[in-house]
Order: sequence, then structure tokens, then C-alpha cells
Amino acid sequence: MKKKIKILKDIFLPVAIILLSILLQNNGCDKVVSVSPPDKPPPNGYIFIDSYPNGAHIYLNGKARRRATPDSLTWLTTSVDTVTLKKELYRDTSFVVNIVEGKRLNVFVDYTKNPLMRGKIYCSSQPQGASIFVNDSSTGLKTPITLTGFLPGYYNITYKLENHRNNTSSITVSSNKTSFFYTVLVDTTIWADYNTGNSPIVTNELSCINIDNNNKLWIGTPKNGIIIFDGNQWLNYQRGSTRLPSNNIYSIVTSKYDNRKLVGTESGLVEYYGDGSNDLNIYKAPFYPIGTVRSVAIINDTSIAIATDRYVVLWRSYQMTPSYPTLSNSDDYIINEIVVGRNDHIWIGTKNSGVAQFLGEEWEFYTSPSNIISNRITAMAADNSGNIWAGHPGGYALANGLSYFNGTWQTYYILPDGSNVNSLFVDSKNRLWIGTNKGLVEKDGANTKLFNYDNTGLNIKNVNGVAEDRYGNIWITTSDAGLFEFKKP
Repeated sequence: MKKKIKILKDIFLPVAIILLSILLQNNGCDKVVSVSPPDKPPPNGYIFIDSYPNGAHIYLNGKARRRATPDSLTWLTTSVDTVTLKKELYRDTSFVVNIVEGKRLNVFVDYTKNPLMRGKIYCSSQPQGASIFVNDSSTGLKTPITLTGFLPGYYNITYKLENHRNNTSSITVSSNKTSFFYTVLVDTTIWADYNTGNSPIVTNELSCINIDNNNKLWIGTPKNGIIIFDGNQWLNYQRGSTRLPSNNIYSIVTSKYDNRKLVGTESGLVEYYGDGSNDLNIYKAPFYPIGTVRSVAIINDTSIAIATDRYVVLWRSYQMTPSYPTLSNSDDYIINEIVVGRNDHIWIGTKNSGVAQFLGEEWEFYTSPSNIISNRITAMAADNSGNIWAGHPGGYALANGLSYFNGTWQTYYILPDGSNVNSLFVDSKNRLWIGTNKGLVEKDGANTKLFNYDNTGLNIKNVNGVAEDRYGNIWITTSDAGLFEFKKP
């Protein structure tokens, strides 16, 4: 019996020890844990910020919080902080806040209560004495004057003056600053303008102008063919819809003898014998010695001089004969302008080879610096005294002037610096009108005057054509601002 008990002890005792060891190991893994102290509750300081007008961006201690009024800042600790509000056009507003956890703080900023938030507008005009309207409401005040008390923002300011066109502009006002609105009011008794924004004219890009014997305006364009205006109706003749061979028009002249309109185009000469869109004859290569026609001059009732790229075509009784001004094929001899002077002498202006006069059998050239200001000729005209005038582009030696021939060559310096002479025209009073990139210059004897935005209120620049109607009005074409009428200057 004792032996059996001993055997059982030998068997069960090791097993019990093993089981106890396993149990103790498992219990040890569950109980050996590192425990951190419990988290503190988050700060609960709270501030609600509003403003009038609202939409101000909120900064706390110089850092953007990506919020705009009305909005709140939360999870703040007890502290003394600086809040800054930033709003477009308004001066910044900063204030100190005492944040206390567990309490809600409300802040309201009324921008209208701070006089430093308001701005001013200085209103002036030429001429003075225009009535001032703000957002269509009359102020009862006249230019020049400073208007005060404007909250930052955008305001429509309108000037009204009898016999002048109203002028409205949107003016930006900022805190504690003075904005300025100055304008030249257009005198409607003197000026009129026609552009795609206020009339049926098809383009603002014009190239030349002529007025026929019936007082109709024939206006050339570089891309849109011919525009005709009789004071009421606008017509447009273009290639494709009419027989016009090109939409690029260089020049238009009218014969005073039979009212024929002769049009120089990129694709030859066009003769309009009537006002209809297809009342025309076309003269171009290879049937005629004509390519690109840049300028045309009427000699008499049977003779016409036509300037092509490198030679002149004389058209006598519908017979065309080319007359070469030079044997050179250089681009310097491309003919830009042609006019007729005393004794029906033909004069040409070239791209970079000066001026030439046709003496019947040969050409006599006049070049810079001995005769003319520059060899680059951009415009020509013959005045009522028989003088020949030549214009030049700016940017060259002795530029910003004109060359003229009255038996000998002279120079006349009257133009603003940097002026490119685009056109020359002599009216019935023998006044010379000079179209430049800076505006329109009137030369009346020894007196000259420049017309541009500064004294007309109109965008008169890049002038490339001038003509006079039967009533003495001067019409002006520009390369980018449309058509202008100067009423009986």
C-alpha cells in the first residue's frame, strides 16, 4: 500500500508543479502592466468674435486661425491674448482679451464707430464745376472738392456737366486714405466718337478715311474691308460677301471730277463707280501691272498715279504705264505714299530711301541728312500753296518733326517726343493735320495744338487718317479706338 502511494506521488507531484508553473506564468503576463496617469481634460476657454461689416479674418497672437467673423475660437487656455481682425480695404483692428477657462467671452467690433476706418475721395474734372453723384445719388457738390466719410469699399462716382458727356468711374476707398477721381469731360458740342461699344461700326481697327462728293465717309480697315457711313446708316463691304478682292485696305481717294472712289488694297486697285457693294471694277495682276496698292493720287480728270510696292503706275485714259523710280529691287525702295504737287509733279515717299520727285523722264531723290530729317517716309501731303510735306517715324536722329519742300527742303520740329507720323492731311483752310501715335496735331500757320485724351477726354491716339466733310468737320480714324468727329474746328 505504501508502495502505491509512493508511485502516485512520483507521478502527480511533477505534473502539479508543471501546471502551477504554467498558471503562474499566465497570471504574471496579465498583471505586469505599465499604467500612465489619466489625461487631463482639454482647455475649454471660448471666445466668440463678430464685426460689422462682417467677414473680417481672425488672427490670434499674430497667427491666422482660418476663420472670419462671425465665428468663435475654442479650446483656449486661461491667458492674456491679442486678437487682430483683418479685412480688405479696412485698417487692421487689434485688441487684448483675457481668456478664462470655463467661461465664454463675446466680442463685437463695429468698424463704423472708428473714424480712422473711413476714407476720402478727391473729385476733380476738366472743365471744373461738374456736379458729383455717388451711386446715382446727387451730393449737391461740384468739382473740385474732397468728399469725406466713406467706409472702405467701391463707389460709382459720376460727373455731370451741361453740354458734356457724363463720366462714371468705380472708385476704391481704403481706410484713412484719399482716393482720386480726375477726368476730362467730353464736350459734345465739339466732339463725337464712334466705336463698337456705342455704334454699329464693325471694328475699332481702322486704316484710312476719305469723304466722297456726296459727303459719305469711306473708311478702310486692315481686316474688315470698307465701312461706309452717311451720318445715319452704316454699311460694310467685305471680301466674300462682295467682290472686294481683299479686306486689307491701305488707302481711299475720291475723284472730284466724277466721284469715283479708288481703293488701294493688298490685292490690287478697286474702282467704285457707284455706292453699291458690287459697283466696282478690279485692277490687279496679271492683267494689269499692279500688285499691292498702298497709295493713290488724282492728277487730273483723266490721269491717276498709283503707288505699288516698287514702282508707280500712271493711269491715263484707262491706259496703265509703269514708271520705275529706281532699278533697285531693295525693300528700302518700297513706296509708302504718293502725292501730286505743283505742275502735276508726282512725289513719292519710300520705306527707307527718302523722297523722290518725277520730273517727266527721271526721278530725283532727296535723302537724309542733306535734304530731309529721315529716309523713312510714313506719310505725305501737298498743301494749297504747293508745298510738299513728309512725315517720319519717331526714334531716329532728328525725328519728331516734318520735312517740307517749298523749292528747297526745310525741317519743322513741332511734335511730341517719340511721335510717329502716320498720316498728313491739308484741309480747305490750308491747315495741316498730323496723325501721330501721340494724338492729332493741328498746324495752323505758325500755331500748333495737340489733341488727345488730356484735353478732349477721348482716346485719340494712333491716328492714321484724317478727312474733311463739306461742312468743315474733321473726321479722324485710329488703329485701335475707332472713329472721331471734330466739329467745325
